[in-house]
Amino acid sequence: MRIEWAELCRYAESAGGGLIIVGGNLDMAVAPVLPAQIPLTLVVKIGGINDLPAIDQITLRVVAPSGTQVVESRMDMAIELRDEAVVPEGFKLSQSVIAGIMLTAEEHGVYRFSVESTDGSSYEVTIAVVAGT
Repeated sequence: MRIEWAELCRYAESAGGGLIIVGGNLDMAVAPVLPAQIPLTLVVKIGGINDLPAIDQITLRVVAPSGTQVVESRMDMAIELRDEAVVPEGFKLSQSVIAGIMLTAEEHGVYRFSVESTDGSSYEVTIAVVAGT
């Protein structure tokens, strides 16, 4: 399994084999007063799944503008198919992981979100927390 991409957004859900993302490519949040609670959703696309059941672990790290790591979280994921599902030979599956995050911003600047899989693949997204109204 590998991480194909990640995206910050306002809201996401996975239903019926599809992915719905609202407010995608979120790259800025306004925080007139610090500390600020900023609700975010992180969507991570995992691809290259060829052996089922598949088990992997994803690590999320968030680094503040000062370079201080403010979040480290590990998510275990297991992917299985229903008994009646058949995967064509040579076809590689993918899966979206959706995580709700409440970022506590204690400084203005760019926060870096990095996700890493146990296979070593990784992806980074950023969001700028700015002063304003």
